[in-house]
Amino acid sequence: QPQPLPHAMKPSLVVLISLLSGAVGYNMASSRRAFLANAGGAAAAASVVLSSPSPSLAASAGVVKSCKSGSQNCVSRSFQAAASKDKAAEQLLSAVNSYPSSGLEDGKVDGGGYKLVEDSLSSTGFARWEFQSSGKGKLAKFFNGGKPFTDDLEVLISDSGRVDLTSSSRVGDSDFGVNAKRVAYIEAALREKGWK
Repeated sequence: QPQPLPHAMKPSLVVLISLLSGAVGYNMASSRRAFLANAGGAAAAASVVLSSPSPSLAASAGVVKSCKSGSQNCVSRSFQAAASKDKAAEQLLSAVNSYPSSGLEDGKVDGGGYKLVEDSLSSTGFARWEFQSSGKGKLAKFFNGGKPFTDDLEVLISDSGRVDLTSSSRVGDSDFGVNAKRVAYIEAALREKGWK
C-alpha cells in the first residue's frame, strides 16, 4: 500500500489517465509528445488537473528560476538596464505591458492572455507573470480538458541594474518555441530602451 506524500512533497501536477484500451502506460516523466507517440492507435482520454504552484522563493533567494541544460520549454536572458533599479522596473513593466493582450501570431502564442501575479519590484526587484495559451489547441484539449497551459515569466532586478529573466512552461518538455517568442518580444522592447 503506497503511503501519501508529505504535504511539502505534494506534486503541483496530478495526472489522471483513463485508457479505454488498457494497452498503453504513461510515465509521469514523459512529455506530452512522447505520450501521443506511445499511445499509437489506442483510444485514450486524459484529464490534467493543475494546482497553483507554491509561492516563488526567488525574491528572498535573490535568483530567478534557471533553465535546465538542453531545456526545450524554458528561456533565460540577462540584461544590463540603462537606468537605476527603480527606472529599470518602470521600463520592464512598460515592455511587458506592451505585449499584446491577445498574444502573438493571431493568438497562437499566449492567446489566453497574461497577468502580473507577484510584484515586489519596488522592494526585492522580483516579479512574476502568468501567460496562458488559448486552451483551443489539440494538446490542451487532449491533455488539459480544453483548459489553457500556463507559463511563468520571472524577473529579478538587482541594485546594480542587472536583470535576470526566465520564461518557462509548467508542464511538458517542449513548448514549441512559445517561451522564446515571448522573450524575443520583450527583449526587443527592452533593447529599444537602451538595455544591453
